[in-house]
Amino acid sequence: MTERRSTPAFSDADASYAALVTALESVGDARATEFLSRLVLLLAADVGDHARIEAAIAAAVAGIGVPPPP
Repeated sequence: MTERRSTPAFSDADASYAALVTALESVGDARATEFLSRLVLLLAADVGDHARIEAAIAAAVAGIGVPPPP
């Protein structure tokens, strides 16, 4: 797998985080999983590199303290 960056590769991480929080609040708990899944697929299409997408998924899983899938 490819290495993950330790710092964001975009200019305003705080604004991006705030936009994500606002969007999650607007869709509500019942549709948050659907929204996040759709967002991930849209962003993965922009990344376009399977190895980088897998690395990001692994980092996200590790970041919430869940053991990686087999």
